[in-house]
Amino acid sequence: MKITISVLLLLASFTVIAQNQERYIDILDGALAAAEKKDSVKVIFYLELFSAVIDDDNITPEKLEDKVLGKFTLVLYTAMINKIGLPSFLSHKTIPFLKHKVEENPNNFYSLGFLYYYGYGVTQSYKEAIEWFRKSASHNNSDAKNFLGTSYELGYGSNQNYAEALKWYKEAAEMNNMYGQYNLGRIYIYEVGVSKDYYEAFKWFKNAAEQGHKSAQTNLGYMYQNGFGVTKSYKEAVKWYTKSAEQGDASAQNKLGYMYQNGFAVTKSFEEAVKWYTRSAEQGHDFGQTNLGYMYENGNGVTQSYEEAVKWYTKAAKQENASGQNNLGAMYQHGLGGLVKSYTIAMEWYQKAAKQGDAMAMNNIGKLVENGLGLKKDKKRAKYWYQKACENGYKEACTKL
Repeated sequence: MKITISVLLLLASFTVIAQNQERYIDILDGALAAAEKKDSVKVIFYLELFSAVIDDDNITPEKLEDKVLGKFTLVLYTAMINKIGLPSFLSHKTIPFLKHKVEENPNNFYSLGFLYYYGYGVTQSYKEAIEWFRKSASHNNSDAKNFLGTSYELGYGSNQNYAEALKWYKEAAEMNNMYGQYNLGRIYIYEVGVSKDYYEAFKWFKNAAEQGHKSAQTNLGYMYQNGFGVTKSYKEAVKWYTKSAEQGDASAQNKLGYMYQNGFAVTKSFEEAVKWYTRSAEQGHDFGQTNLGYMYENGNGVTQSYEEAVKWYTKAAKQENASGQNNLGAMYQHGLGGLVKSYTIAMEWYQKAAKQGDAMAMNNIGKLVENGLGLKKDKKRAKYWYQKACENGYKEACTKL
């Protein structure tokens, strides 16, 4: 029997493809290891390499062996579960591979929902995302259930429905999904379609926190600090704030700074407080910025610098932080930190803070009005502001009545 040249070439091409498939697996193994470690840089590197190689080999989804396709889509799923976003051009190229034999790879339902939810490589569509998440949830994917909860809570791709949100969060949480647990705790704290329940919130935050969810750790620390749903314990609060702060949570860093500033369950240390306030402030956290400004203003743990205080108060004030606005007003009132003294500008910042319920700002307005600083003296109006400040818990104002 004669073997034609065309048959020989075909056999040779099959051999090359088979050899290349093994090379694809090696690349994808590297990508999967990186995805499991949440190393976004390496994940993107390996996937870009994989994309370039299959482009050179003119590989379509139909030409990939099932084991390679399965490994590729597993990498994508793992990356998305770990909230690793891919560049749009790369995400776009994954779509045909995710949709190929999708019924045989249920995780692909979730991956497609993730891409449509965030608009990675496709036109963002919450409605389309919900459809894919529903299919994924029908295969008992807890992350998809959590996303459905978020979609219903916020009204993304559907009518806002708190009952549906609660249902999906609860299903995810009961499958030990830390995101579902965190969200379930959150809605019990903020009364999203349910009555406030500190005990339920504490339970779910604790479950999520123990799995390493940093926002849950911060909230758990806050509940221990204030005795919400649990016996008050500064020691436990510091423990959970530290875990979250070390993961980079700006809110926890600010709260941990506060614990060190006041010596709650730790040795009082302004230097440690400044360290954590700085980390928080540099991430743009408005309370961290205000507290760091205060440390600079008073020279606590740092060399006193009104200029630095003004810098951080300004950043916080521009984010509508009431304490930052009040403190910035005080700097203008006294002409500190390189600012030109201005009772008018001071009053503007005090008023902004007072509108948000800041009692100290209310008291400061009363002082300006009582003493006619920048405006006409008005004892009646001053008393009004002292009264408001007193009612909001500022004791000094109560003595003015």
